[in-house]
Amino acid sequence: MDKDRISKIFDNKIIFMTGGTGFMGKVFIERLLRDTNVKKILILIRSKKSKSCEERLKEFFDDPLFNKLKETKSIIQIFAKIHTISGDCSEPFLNISPTDRELIIKNANFIFHFAATVKFTEKFKTAIILNVRGTYEILKLANECQNLSLFCHLSTAFCHMDQKILYEKFYASPVDPFKMIEIAENLNENEVEEKLKSFLSTDIPNSYIFTKALSEALIVKENDKIKLPVVICRPAVVTSTYSNPIAGWTDNLNGPCGLIIAAGSGILRVFHEKKDFGFNSIPVDFSINQLMMSCWNFLENEKINFEPQFVNFQCLEENMLQLYVKYFSATALMLPFSKILWYPRVMKTGNFLTFYLMTTFYHWIPAIFIDFFMLLSGNKPFLFKVHEKISKELKCLQPFLKNRWIFDDTKIKEIVTKLNKSEAEKYGSIKIDGEFYILNFWDGVRKFLMKQDENSIADARKSLKK
Repeated sequence: MDKDRISKIFDNKIIFMTGGTGFMGKVFIERLLRDTNVKKILILIRSKKSKSCEERLKEFFDDPLFNKLKETKSIIQIFAKIHTISGDCSEPFLNISPTDRELIIKNANFIFHFAATVKFTEKFKTAIILNVRGTYEILKLANECQNLSLFCHLSTAFCHMDQKILYEKFYASPVDPFKMIEIAENLNENEVEEKLKSFLSTDIPNSYIFTKALSEALIVKENDKIKLPVVICRPAVVTSTYSNPIAGWTDNLNGPCGLIIAAGSGILRVFHEKKDFGFNSIPVDFSINQLMMSCWNFLENEKINFEPQFVNFQCLEENMLQLYVKYFSATALMLPFSKILWYPRVMKTGNFLTFYLMTTFYHWIPAIFIDFFMLLSGNKPFLFKVHEKISKELKCLQPFLKNRWIFDDTKIKEIVTKLNKSEAEKYGSIKIDGEFYILNFWDGVRKFLMKQDENSIADARKSLKK
């Protein structure tokens, strides 16, 4: 059998990682522990008043994502590979103790910077401090490291939404990142937003996209001076696992997951469908495959010239949101949710006036009446607030739903041609079975987010027929 050269780059290496408790971070840590002989993973974790880093780590490995790992490794073996570092990317110098900082500087071979606030509705001041200044703090730490082989930064393929074709290259940010850090540090939230309006000629879709563009610019600008080996990964919208280590795993309500719950529960009943609507996306396990391939290719096959390398990640398949719509009705009947408000049916329209009228009659008026009767019966009203939240989320998603982008993924395609047979089977897949994926995506939302077990499906099907 051919050797796995990709996992080999992590053999006996020490990795420092931010964002390890996040969605992509969890999947990456699971893969490192299960598929590589990594020596140690140093994970930056924020302490909480009610829980220590160690307590949070124990909860972390209770996730079903790690069940396959636990079939081959004991919890003692797993914990032996993990070292928690108390810190915070939103604080100066990451709020890391001198002892832990020295540990990283002397030992880290890889730094993976995944930490970020990914909320589209995050305040700009908060997002700049965490996503941009936090990146600067990590970059300064990386520059001090004595044995660093690679610095990998996680960005997004949507960081430059003005580019209808996003090539694997650097694009200048609309504002100097260091100037924005200074503004965020010295002004309040309202003042920060006023400053942004004076700087920019166009609206910013959201703080996440804006700060990811700033972070890329900061890395490129700073790396002109410090000369680190840098890979910047730009995945499309990252969704639940395709199959590795389990199908359909997810742990958050971001993006499509929240919409699936709302639609499957009969709360979201009207959808504004534009022609050729949707967005590019990629299952999280595919994204981790492509990240690992990119790191291997950079270290083994590229001449390191200290110019940051950009790699775009996506899944070569028909538009994912269109897949959700295509298989919604069949999946909602096959795997219904235990608690629903209305029969799960989504009406689609491309006309905005029709959409407005339909949401008034199918969302807002029923919400007012149901909340009114909830008050009369002595219960807490809830539905109007739920629809406000859904409306807000859909508004944030509108730029992604009404536009289409092309992400140049030449590098990943080239890397796949360099893989041997076993590597290609393990890492190289860039196509999915749409029906299989949507079915497992839905089931994952039901199991991992809504905590509904298999036994509830039969009763839920009976309820739908009443």
